[in-house]
Amino acid sequence: MEFKKAVGSIIVFLIFLILPCSTLAEGGDEVKHNNAAENIYQSEEAESIKNKNKGIKKIELNIPALTLKLKQGSKTLREYTVAVGKSFYQTPIGKYSIKNKIIHPTWYPEGREPIPPGPQNPLGTRWLGIHNGYGIHGNSNPESIGTFISKGCIRLYNKDVEELFDLVEIGTPVEIIYETILLKKDDFTQTNYLEIYPDVYNLGINKKENIISMLEENSIAVSEHKLNNLLNQINKAKVIFSITPVLQINRCTLTNDVIVNNNIYYVNFAAVSRYLRLDVNLNKDLQEIFLRQNPIAFYSENGKYYIAIDDVARFLNSTAAVDKECELISINACYVVANNKFLTSNVIVFRGKPLVVLREIAEFFNVDVFWDEENRKILLEGKEIDARLIQQKAYINLHEVEKLFGVETHWNKNTGVVRLTKYHGFINGETSIPQLVVKGGLYPLIPVRFVGEYFGYSVEWNGKSAVVNDREVKTVLINGKSYALASELKEIIGFDIDWKPETGMLNIIKQSRQ
Repeated sequence: MEFKKAVGSIIVFLIFLILPCSTLAEGGDEVKHNNAAENIYQSEEAESIKNKNKGIKKIELNIPALTLKLKQGSKTLREYTVAVGKSFYQTPIGKYSIKNKIIHPTWYPEGREPIPPGPQNPLGTRWLGIHNGYGIHGNSNPESIGTFISKGCIRLYNKDVEELFDLVEIGTPVEIIYETILLKKDDFTQTNYLEIYPDVYNLGINKKENIISMLEENSIAVSEHKLNNLLNQINKAKVIFSITPVLQINRCTLTNDVIVNNNIYYVNFAAVSRYLRLDVNLNKDLQEIFLRQNPIAFYSENGKYYIAIDDVARFLNSTAAVDKECELISINACYVVANNKFLTSNVIVFRGKPLVVLREIAEFFNVDVFWDEENRKILLEGKEIDARLIQQKAYINLHEVEKLFGVETHWNKNTGVVRLTKYHGFINGETSIPQLVVKGGLYPLIPVRFVGEYFGYSVEWNGKSAVVNDREVKTVLINGKSYALASELKEIIGFDIDWKPETGMLNIIKQSRQ
């Protein structure tokens, strides 16, 4: 009898380890795998990127800041805006780890029909179980990101959780912290400042004496008048204690390298350039900085260049709000970043979704756009385009951007940034690879037949796998064509890969067969 009990206990323990969490804090329900075939992206390519830099990876979530970071040692590899638990459904604080990973989970709400993978599934496209039914997952309501709205789980944009999913593995440590008072150092002034977030869970840690003590310990001296004004804002919004004025864009602290000259606020241009990812043309003779051909006057002080904050706001089609009592300057704006470079601030948010200007995007991707005055139509490479005319400019939604230009798009309402990524693939920097496909900016997939035959190999098929040089290659069907990870074909054909995910550029390096 004792033996049977022991065996039974072992079986229960093994089942507990193997199965996904059976109870979700996000609804007290079960989550299961979609029965689709294993995702091609979960391969040795993923492993090589995970282990590219030595050191243990770790997920760190700070609840009050609504920020999740993937770190390796002291280096932050990725940073995401999240949604977390409400004050009465708190996200659990503590040290955990990734228990299970699920692609396209099915949600089983208690007392209701299961919700299969798809746009209506509140778990989104990925699930990372961490503790007692709590997990990190995607969502069906992107507007919820950046809020305290869940029943304890951590929500990300689907594209963000897909990227994170591929970068971590089962066992990756997860630390959930609750730090409202953050000590930071500005890169440009090398001075300390405090960022203090509202104590949403009412843990009583934003006490006046705690704040004053930290200010004194870190030599952050502010006037009594400013101190009292800032203390009055505690737990109402994010508050920044800094010796000098601070500039923030879309609630993100940019720098405290802000100076006042003749009642005009100026900011270190290097901080603005880095944050916005700007290409800069500096003309010292004219004392002008050209931002996408827009001249902006500057002046130099102590070897640094400063521009008026109002000029930054105009460049972003916005205005700067100045809180003189708290010495905080805020700019709220939306803009487009294409292949990791600033493109345009001509963005209009309509019903919570961005519309982006057509002409500048077409010019960036070298596509001809034409206005047919006679028929009052917009033509893109001769085809009529469904666009909205607003203030004499044509705007299109992100779905149209993806369809027309073959780019990957991502909209983050919290940062105000629309990201466009166009992937380009070449062989020896010359021959273009048609229809390069990339998963979340991480793993390039290339068309098997095109690349194999380019290097003189026959390409055949064995079921769902391609056979190149008498070796099987795992493939995935995309738009009627078979693709394989570049890393797998690299081993078979024998070429080198130069892959720059930040610019979306892949170059396969090898001389073709004669």
